[in-house]
Amino acid sequence: MARLLRIPAWKIIIVFTAIGFIVPFVLGLGDLTSKFGPPKQLAPLPTPAQAILGFDASWFFQADPYIETVDGQIYAHEWDSGGYSWQATQLHPASKNGEDCTDDIVKRIENSSATTIDCQTIRTIGEWCPGDVVSIAITENGVVWELIEQPPCYFFTFIFLTLTVPAGFILGILLAGGKRIALFIMTKRARERNK
Repeated sequence: MARLLRIPAWKIIIVFTAIGFIVPFVLGLGDLTSKFGPPKQLAPLPTPAQAILGFDASWFFQADPYIETVDGQIYAHEWDSGGYSWQATQLHPASKNGEDCTDDIVKRIENSSATTIDCQTIRTIGEWCPGDVVSIAITENGVVWELIEQPPCYFFTFIFLTLTVPAGFILGILLAGGKRIALFIMTKRARERNK
């Protein structure tokens, strides 16, 4: 106890403020790096796919591809009756074009499939965190694959920082104040004994 009472108040405040700064990063470590899911083969189309025409990315975390098949039909990968399925459609005027996939994305998809003939990537709209990065690839055998990357999300770490840093600072002040009170009481008792 005597050792604790010798620690200067400013050190207590700094240590607990630093703990309040470090804890959110340790707890949110998984959210501070990108995460890739495994490449996923989408349901087969009626005829083999040949080109990616664009994406419907108008909602949060949504990137539904428009695919052209070898017979010239256009299909959209849409949510219907509790699951995704291919729906024959026309290319929506508000569809967005993706960017060419990076070599890393192509390699990740080709490790699970055949050689790709078309691959596009698009970032979805996020809400509290950045939207997922969705990559759609068509392989040489006309199969459509999807790879989703979850980018880092700093939102919750920032929220924890705004709570834990002040909490650590306040706790440090309370402990430093408690130390002063304990020193005052011990000094007072020592004086009374010496009388």
